[in-house]
Order: sequence, then C-alpha cells, then structure tokens
Amino acid sequence: RNENMDKAEAMSKKSLEKDPQNASYLDTYGWILYQRGKYEDAAKYIIHSLDIESNNAEVNEHYGDVQYKLGNIDKAVEYWKKAKQYGSNSPDLDKKIQNQKIVE
Repeated sequence: RNENMDKAEAMSKKSLEKDPQNASYLDTYGWILYQRGKYEDAAKYIIHSLDIESNNAEVNEHYGDVQYKLGNIDKAVEYWKKAKQYGSNSPDLDKKIQNQKIVE
C-alpha cells in the first residue's frame, strides 16, 4: 500500500536476516526497495528469490517491473512473459507485454 515504508523496510529486513534463503522474504524486501525507487538493490533481492523459486509468477512479474525501471525493456518483457507462463492472474500483465511498459 506504500504506507510506512521505513517501518516496512526495517521489518522486512529483520525477517530476511532470520531466514536469508526464504524466497518470499527476499521478494518482499526487494519489492519494498522497488517501491522506494531503489531499483538496483531491488533487482539483487528479487533475482535471488528467483534463484530459489524460479517458477513463481508474481516474483517473475516483479523482476520484470524492476528491469523495466532499469531501462532493460527486452528483459522486462521476458520476465513478464514468464509470469504469464507460470499462471499469473495480474490484471495488467497482458498490457505490460503488449505495450512493453508498465501500466501506471
């Protein structure tokens, strides 16, 4: 919801410190970093999540969004397509793939 982001980041980081190989925690922390505009850092955590659980549709979509923000449009579309392949029900995913950009 983009509220209390300082607190969310701190709490998520604490969870990750306790369980650094938890794919969900990695994605959550990376997504918080994304929401804060820290795209390079977000990419590191989200790709690590995918290293652990490569077929997670939501995480693939998140990584595509990060790549888009980093200017890597082809890579973004690649990961959005993976998200779709893995069964994402994101309402904006088809638009992202078709228009090759994030729907805002």
